[in-house]
Amino acid sequence: MPTEAEANTINTLEPSQHGIQLFVKVLDWLVTIENEKNDVSLPMSEYLVGDKSGCIMFKVPVKGLQAGSWISVKNGYTQVVAGSLRLVVDTPDDIESTDSINSEPVDTSNNLSFNEYLVKH
Repeated sequence: MPTEAEANTINTLEPSQHGIQLFVKVLDWLVTIENEKNDVSLPMSEYLVGDKSGCIMFKVPVKGLQAGSWISVKNGYTQVVAGSLRLVVDTPDDIESTDSINSEPVDTSNNLSFNEYLVKH
C-alpha cells in the first residue's frame, strides 16, 4: 500500500495515502460535529467533494464550505472509517478556496466512499 502520494484526481485515491494534493468541488455538506478540547469548541465537518473522475467524503476541521465552490486540498491523507474511504485534512490551512478555477463536470457516479475497504493490521 502506498504511504506517500500526490494524487491528481479522486479516482487515484487508495487507503493509507499521505501528502495528497487535489482540486475538488464541494458538492454537499453532510454533517458537523463540535468537539470540546480544553474548553475550546473544535468543529469537524464532512462534505461530499468531487472532480471529473469521481467523488469522496471529505473530513475537515472547517464548517461553512459552500456547495459549488472549488477548493485546493494540500497535505491530505486517506482514512478508512467503518470500511468507507475518506479524504482528510487536519488543519484549515490545508484547504484554500480556488473560486471556479475549473468548470469540468463532476462524476458523482463514482463515489469512492461507497466502495468497501478492509483494513489489515
